This record gives sequence, C-alpha cells and structure tokens, in this order.
Amino acid sequence: MQGEHTDGNGRESWQCLDEFRRRLDNLTTKERREALDCLDAEVAANPDDAYGLLARGFLHMEAGDDRRAEEDFNRVVELLPDAAEAHHYRGHALAQLGKHSEAIAAFDAAIRLDPDDAVSLYNRGISVAELGDLTGAIKDFDKAIDMDPDDASPYYNRGLVRAELGDSGKAVDDFNKALALGLEVPELYHNRGSAYRDLGDLDRAMRDFDKAIELEPLSNLSRYSRGVSRINLGEFDAALQDLNAVLDLDPDNAGALRARGVAFGNLGRTEDAIKDFDHCLSLDPDNTEALSARGLAYTSLEQHRQAIDDYTRVIAIDPSAVRVLYERGTARLQLGEMSEAIDDFSAILDIEPENIGALYGRSMARESLGKVEAAIEDYDRLITLYPDDAMAYEGRGSAYFNIGEPGRAVEDFGRAIAFDPNDVQSLRNRAMTYMKLGDFEKAIADCDRLIELDPSDVFAHYMRGGSLSRVGKHDAAVDDFSRAIELDPDGVDFYYQRGKCRVELGEYDSAIEDFDQAERLAPGNPSVARDRENAVRWAKR
Repeated sequence: MQGEHTDGNGRESWQCLDEFRRRLDNLTTKERREALDCLDAEVAANPDDAYGLLARGFLHMEAGDDRRAEEDFNRVVELLPDAAEAHHYRGHALAQLGKHSEAIAAFDAAIRLDPDDAVSLYNRGISVAELGDLTGAIKDFDKAIDMDPDDASPYYNRGLVRAELGDSGKAVDDFNKALALGLEVPELYHNRGSAYRDLGDLDRAMRDFDKAIELEPLSNLSRYSRGVSRINLGEFDAALQDLNAVLDLDPDNAGALRARGVAFGNLGRTEDAIKDFDHCLSLDPDNTEALSARGLAYTSLEQHRQAIDDYTRVIAIDPSAVRVLYERGTARLQLGEMSEAIDDFSAILDIEPENIGALYGRSMARESLGKVEAAIEDYDRLITLYPDDAMAYEGRGSAYFNIGEPGRAVEDFGRAIAFDPNDVQSLRNRAMTYMKLGDFEKAIADCDRLIELDPSDVFAHYMRGGSLSRVGKHDAAVDDFSRAIELDPDGVDFYYQRGKCRVELGEYDSAIEDFDQAERLAPGNPSVARDRENAVRWAKR
C-alpha cells in the first residue's frame, strides 16, 4: 500500500497545525532538529499542550520514529477524545508500526466523529488490506473515492488490491485514473506494468517498466520485472543485462538469480544456469520455481537422476504440481523406470483426468511393461477426449500390432493418415502391418509415399524392397536394397535380402558377395551361411 496521508478539515483550531505541517517541507534537517528541541521544551513545560504534542508527533513521523509519534498521539487522544483528527493521526502512526488492528480502531473512531473524513476511510482501507481483507479494503477505497473523486491515492491503492485479487484489467483502470490525477511516481508505473504483464500485454508492460526505471534508475524491482518480461518475450541477452544490474546491487537476490538462470538456460549456457539455481537455492532452499528450473537444466544435460531429485523436492512441497509430476514421469521413462513413471502420470490424471501428456506418457510406460491392454485403454480415453488427434490413433495402432491384431492396427493407422497424410510414422507402421497381413501391393503404395516425402528414408526403401521381392519384382527390389545400402552401408539385412533377390535372378556371384558382406558385418548367422552355400552350389551348375 502507498503510505497514508493526512490533512486537516479546515476547523479553526487546527489551521495553525496545518500551516506547521506545510512549513516542515521547507525545513532542513538541522532546522527540524532544532524545532524538535523547542517542542520538547514546550511539552516538558506543559504536558497537556495538545498542539505541541501533535506537532512533535509529526516531527517524529518525519524522522521515521513512529514509536515516539504513537506515544505523542496517544496522549493527544487522551486530552482531546472527541477530536477526529487526533484519532486519525494516531491511526497513521499505528499503521506505520504495523499495528493494523489498532490502526483500524483509531480510524473507526475518527470516522465516527467525522463521517465525511475521506482520508481516514482511505487509510483504514490500507490497514484492512494489510490484514488480508481485500474486499473490505475495496469498500473503504470506494467510499473514499465517492467523497473525494479527485484524490489519486485511493485509486492507486484500490488498483493494488485489485491486482492482488487477480483483476488486472480493473487494476489498470485504477492506475490510469491515479496517473491522470497527477500521481506520477515510479511505483505506479511499476505496478501498472506488472498488471499489463499479467494481462499478457508485454509491450505496454515493458514501456511502464522503462518509465519506472527512468524515474528511479536504481529501482531493482522494476529492473527485475523488466528482465522477467524480456525473458517472456524471448529477449534473453537483454534480460541478462537487467538481471546482471539487479545482482550487481543485490548479489543475493534469489528471484533475480532464478530468473537469470532461466535466461542462461534459454541461451544454452546450462552450466551457468545451474550455478545460479544453486545460489538461489542456498538462499531459499524451498524455492519450487528454482528447483523445477534446475531439474529442467539437468534434464537438458540428460542427467535424469539429478533432475528427478529436484522434481521430487518440489512434489514434496506441492504434491499437486502437475507440470513437475509430468517432468519427473518423463525423466523416469528415460531411465526405464516404467512403474514409477506410471505412478507419476496416474497422479496427474487424478488431478486432471483429461491431461493429454499424462495419458500419452502412461500409455507408453504401460506398453513398455507389456501391459498393452491397459495402454489401449489410455489410447481409447485419448481418442474419446480428442477424436481428431492423429497421434492417439497411431499409438493405439502400434499397440494393436504388438498384441497381434494387425487388422485393427491398419484401421487406426489409416485414421491417423486421414488426419495427416504426411504422418511418416503412421505410413511406416501401416506399410509394415500390410506386410504382416500379406498385402504387399498396399505396403508398396505406402512406401512409395514415404519415399516421395523423404527419398533418403532407409527403412522405406528396405520395406519396399522386401514387398517387391514378395510379389516377384526382384529387379526393382534389388534397386531398393541397393539404395538402402547407399544410405546405410552397415545394414546387415540389406545385403542379405539383396543377396536373396539376386539368387532369384540367377546372379549367383553377386549374391555370394552380398552374403559374404552380411557375414562380415554380423558373423554367425545360420540363415546367411545356408543361403550362401546354396548360391555356391547353384553357381556351379
């Protein structure tokens, strides 16, 4: 909340006090000290001098000595219990000391004595907000604004409360009104920038953070916020400049360390990122954002065990952290810990039953453990929720293939291809399934499409070669196996299958060369040895 402000209400008995307060602004530190000495002497001579006590209280507040200010205002209230202003100033001092319940009682007294006291209403709203009653605070600000619509401060503080309530749009409206009424302070620009950022309007947010920094060049908070916004805009080098400046002034700023770590990570400087996350966590061991970010950094380095340790710490703090559960489940997949991965994905689905990533992850883990029927249940659920998701059909098709249901597999691969005619994985899987079904012409057609999409697709040439050989087109099959060998000279089966085709074509010497190469690449294959022996025998005929 912005600091409380006070003024008189024009009553004759307080006019000289108002004049004194105005004169304070022009006093030097030495003159204020001298004024305080004079007031000390006056109050010592006359302990019941309410005016002297009030004036001295103001000087104590100006000096930041709110405890002594409270003592003076307490005495004024004893002397003048029916003076609304006395209760107001006492409330102000109490609020500055963080005694908000007592401050509210003081402002209540001021408002009872003077129902038109907009300033006490506004100040009470600040203390009410500090105690967490944000709705009650807004009611006080509303009343203060109704009484004095030209006072910028209630608008500003209502904007702060609305922002805290998540109503960033109305917060911006209040900040705009406060600015139009002349409250041009860096805090206003900073908070309006934060509201714009929450609304996703990063361009306006950046302009406000720029203005806040212009008004207060050493504002670490605004520079930090601008750095975070630059990260969100993908301006990582510029973000580093802001965050470095923050850390130059405050090397142990945990938030800036975490944010700079994120910037480093996005720039590929993963080791630097981890150093910043380490430093941040040494200052704030339970910072879940830093733990999550460090986990992602370890994941990028394929250090999955360290990543899992960080994710586990986050989940211990927040068991409902869906994103972190997903990352841990994915890391466990990478380590082959399928049962544990299933536990993570299942925990996500308990929280978000329609989480597509968790359904995919669990289906993969279940299939890896041989729980194919359970995996199919996950794919069924995905297709029910997302009937246009080609990947779900492709996944279920693979599962059907693995349990020996090629007909159903072909249907699912076909649905996936209908959604995406360039779906290489589904085309490849359907070609392989057609081969299993003995429908080699359809397999050849799918391989034709794969090779059209990518002439260097080794597996497509290999499958087409195998299908062509099965329909007696051995010359064309040899061409495909030869192309596969060009793309992957170490493919053992490419040589073996080409050798078999050459036997069918009567090219025994070439076939023997292929069988020999297959034997060199993978010695001890009895099928290769048998077919080579046959080729040698036939060559001698």
